[in-house]
Amino acid sequence: MRKGAAIFLAIVLCLIFAGAVSAQEAPEVDVAVVYENGTNVTVAEVGEEVAVDVKASANDATINQAWVKITIDPSSGFEFEPEKAMMWDGTQWVSNADPINGDFFFWYSTGQYWAWDISWVMGPLQPGETSELIAPGLVNKTGPITVYADLYGGYPIEQTEPYFYDSDNYTFYGVAAASQNGTVPMQETGSPVGMALLGILSILGGAAYSKFR
Repeated sequence: MRKGAAIFLAIVLCLIFAGAVSAQEAPEVDVAVVYENGTNVTVAEVGEEVAVDVKASANDATINQAWVKITIDPSSGFEFEPEKAMMWDGTQWVSNADPINGDFFFWYSTGQYWAWDISWVMGPLQPGETSELIAPGLVNKTGPITVYADLYGGYPIEQTEPYFYDSDNYTFYGVAAASQNGTVPMQETGSPVGMALLGILSILGGAAYSKFR
């Protein structure tokens, strides 16, 4: 009888432990396209500056060499301005043009996509840490434009496969710009999107690591 009770108790403890493990929240990524006031873009004119906003969260995991693959469909529908990109390092916003911690957002020519190298600035993304990328750019085409973001750990080098964690996507529509002479204005107007967003977006973050190219 005692032996049976002990076995039953062991099974219950195993089930409780398994439930606790399965309850851990996996890393995730969220992407949107926003105006300078932080609201989501649904329709934007060709030539208008808006920004891709990506948030990466470790949640209950540790992500070594965390990075995000960013692609646009159609590829020519949105033109990034990488020198204006910013990311949150846990305590402050860092500019992609910063001579020390910058260059975390770049065109990865081997893979033919844009890469946000989180670990270049923060090191391993620890449990509970979150980082955010604000990447301004210009709308270049009419019709639906979709931004895809894929969160990985480990770099695509030395013929190794990075570990995939999560993906998200966001679609908005480009429309022809209204102008009296029928031309499409490509110049920027107003304050830069990235700088305007500094006052309205905030998150959490971490340290420093190495980058891939």
